Amino acid sequence: MNIHELLNHLIEIEGSDLHLLADCPVTYRLHRALFSPPDSQDLTGEQVSQLITPILTKEQIEYLDINRELDFSFQSHDRNRFRVNVYY
Repeated sequence: MNIHELLNHLIEIEGSDLHLLADCPVTYRLHRALFSPPDSQDLTGEQVSQLITPILTKEQIEYLDINRELDFSFQSHDRNRFRVNVYY
């Protein structure tokens, strides 16, 4: 599982949000309701970090380390655009 697969799944199900939280399973928002796939297991903090880090620049990683929060937009390879909030 990687961030691109999760975002592609979000698009496929026509969801609006992807929530990645430590000690919680991958969660999607679909029609204002939150749900996790039945086979989802809780993510560790390290897994969440490994999912998010590939879409961050070096500067964003440094900013996040200092400020403990980061808002940015991300455009995927297939040209879909996402608003992202990362925080500790």
